Amino acid sequence: MAYRPSMAANRSAQGSALKTQLMLHHSWTKDTGTLSAQAIRRYHMEVNGWRDIGYHLLIELVGDRYEMLVGRPLTSSAAAAREQRMNHKAIHCCFVGNFDGASPNETMWNFGLMHLGSLCDLAGITIDREHILGHREVAPYKSCPGKMFNLDRFVQQLQGQG
Repeated sequence: MAYRPSMAANRSAQGSALKTQLMLHHSWTKDTGTLSAQAIRRYHMEVNGWRDIGYHLLIELVGDRYEMLVGRPLTSSAAAAREQRMNHKAIHCCFVGNFDGASPNETMWNFGLMHLGSLCDLAGITIDREHILGHREVAPYKSCPGKMFNLDRFVQQLQGQG
């Protein structure tokens, strides 16, 4: 079990309860290099009837580079995984793409490692398999973050950054 020191103690008392986990998702759509996050937000609001996109963060190819996009505020609950109260306990990040048939490419993978490692440091989330989960682990009807997304390897590489 790896632990990273954090700045969580500096957190304001206002806002929601401390997020103790990071939950990863995939959009199950093709990432075309255009801003898919807006289409996901629209779907979540218009079809699902939610007040906003379900995720806190999205990693997406925009033009020729990967970016981390903000969805819901980190202090608010998600609408991405109701099982085991994960909407309240976790920060939810969606890797835009379908990773059931192919793994994320190396550039997206490394971008996710860099930014999610920093996020875990700042939020005080322990970097291990108990605290970093795929949606599929609490909802067996889901495949998130994709059948070809090696979550064990991702967490091991996050641990190696510390």
